[in-house]
Amino acid sequence: MRTGLQTILTGIALGGVLIVAGCVHVAWWRTATRNSTALAAEIERQVTTSVRHEWWTQVAGAEAAWRAAARLIERDGSPAARDAALTQPLGSLSLVTALAHEGTQGTVAAIEPGARGGEVRLQAAMGIWPVAETLGPDWLAAADPAGAGPAVAYVGRLADGTRLGAFVALSRFSRLLGQIAVGRTGGAAVIDPAGRLVVEPAGSDRDRTKLIKVTRRVGEALAQRAARGKAAPERIAVELAGERFAVGLSPLHFQGWQFAVIVPERDFLAEIDATTRRVGIGLALAIALAGLMAAALAKFVLVRPIRAVVADLAHLERFELDALVHRRSRLIEIDQLSAALARMAAGLANFGRFIPVDLVRELVAHGGRAELGGKSARITILFADLAGFTRLAERLGPAVLPIANRFLELASEAVEQRAGTVDKFIGDAVMAFWGAPRPEPHTALPACRAALAIVAETAAAGLMDAGGQPLRVRVGLHSGEAIVGNIGSRTRLNYTAIGDSVNLASRLEGANKVYGTAILISEETRREAGEAIIVREVDRIAVYGRDHGVTVYELLGLAATETRPAWVESYERALAAYRQRRFDDALGLIDACLAQRPQDGPAMALAERCRDLLAAPLVDWRPVHALQTK
Repeated sequence: MRTGLQTILTGIALGGVLIVAGCVHVAWWRTATRNSTALAAEIERQVTTSVRHEWWTQVAGAEAAWRAAARLIERDGSPAARDAALTQPLGSLSLVTALAHEGTQGTVAAIEPGARGGEVRLQAAMGIWPVAETLGPDWLAAADPAGAGPAVAYVGRLADGTRLGAFVALSRFSRLLGQIAVGRTGGAAVIDPAGRLVVEPAGSDRDRTKLIKVTRRVGEALAQRAARGKAAPERIAVELAGERFAVGLSPLHFQGWQFAVIVPERDFLAEIDATTRRVGIGLALAIALAGLMAAALAKFVLVRPIRAVVADLAHLERFELDALVHRRSRLIEIDQLSAALARMAAGLANFGRFIPVDLVRELVAHGGRAELGGKSARITILFADLAGFTRLAERLGPAVLPIANRFLELASEAVEQRAGTVDKFIGDAVMAFWGAPRPEPHTALPACRAALAIVAETAAAGLMDAGGQPLRVRVGLHSGEAIVGNIGSRTRLNYTAIGDSVNLASRLEGANKVYGTAILISEETRREAGEAIIVREVDRIAVYGRDHGVTVYELLGLAATETRPAWVESYERALAAYRQRRFDDALGLIDACLAQRPQDGPAMALAERCRDLLAAPLVDWRPVHALQTK
């Protein structure tokens, strides 16, 4: 599916605006969320600090009232003195609901009048004292003498063995917590170490029900952590019916109680969410407007000039060169493109004097093209180069040219004298092939003869390196299918061969470096040359760029003029033992080979591999040596 430039540019503009707007929107939302979360945390901290301060102020007051009443009663144990000691401190304590004394005649409690006002009243009380006792005065669970339900009491025995207690009803503490504003619908509660609610959160019935459920969830989590020996965390996130609550915890250091501040996230994030929706709608409208403006601008600034250039290209395609003119544009790139087309048209007009313009137009009109000659043919390819030539060139500089030219001359003569085609020179290397341009039924044998001649004639020429050592030649041969013909461009052609067979011949030439050999040939070349050549099987290798293995042979000579050396049999038997994983036997046969031909490259390479496999056997080993370089 094709798309117009205007559509693409509009899409790019919209995409850019959308990305920028989205990034700004997300950044704003994240910042607002962080600020709101920080505000909620700060409110939670301030509430916690305030409640803990108020709590300990009242606790300290209750303990002080207990000590004052204790001194008065111990000084004067008369009923009148006792009643005065119990009633006097209550007016100044907001949390203490009663002071009680257990004497010989029973328990008398002074009851704080509460929100209804009035006087402190004295009354008898029963069943209010804690079950447990401590050695000294301490806070314990008790019952409120005023009948307000559960309470905590600061209880201790006096010198005469009687008990005195300052009582705080938990309902009074709940009212205190209810006076603390935590957002619009938040609240506070107190949880004991077992996860039970000590003081329930206050609020409207609907909000209070939710807050109680959240607090119970928190209590369950605290109980589970306590069972695993873990301390209470500072914050817990709770989700209830799709609504999230942030709960801050702070120890009251009183009977293991935890003070919990419950903050519904919607109290702080609801406005942000609403603003986010409004901003999103505004951004969508802005993006739509930007898209319309981008489309109009793209059409005026880009689409029209480019359409004009496309029309010029159509004229160029039809070789209507007179119709091309320089179309000036405010955009530098389009102006430069139009100018380049105008110059091209002028150049083609001059070039048209050398070719039939009508023919070119006919080819273009019918979609034809000038075919470059090429076809598939079975050929034998030869690659040959001088070993160590790169280092030699670095040492000698321009003085290396006579050596390279002499070698290339010898190689060319050896190829041409045996009916081969010299394809190209690549530095100090030569590429040649047999079987094209004239088809030949048998190409492997003349190629092998040429390879042997190149090696022999180079040695006879006495070519030396910088150290005075004879230069060695490396040759690779392979027979197979390749594409042969005029390959290149319209301005430059080369009669050459390309394909996998060419690559393999080049890799075999390079493989001589691994084995220290002079001429390596493929199994196809060996098969086609038959018994007319003397070879030894060297190895089965996976050349660089191929996954499967290729059997390679070293070309030793021609059967018509030479005999097969005796050491070849020892090497090939060693190779067979190696392939059967009989590495010890292979090493013995290699020793026999080296005794007849010392410093034989393939034998030494095979021996090294056998020793490596004996030292570190491979489970998935296969007798194919992978070459890592070209």
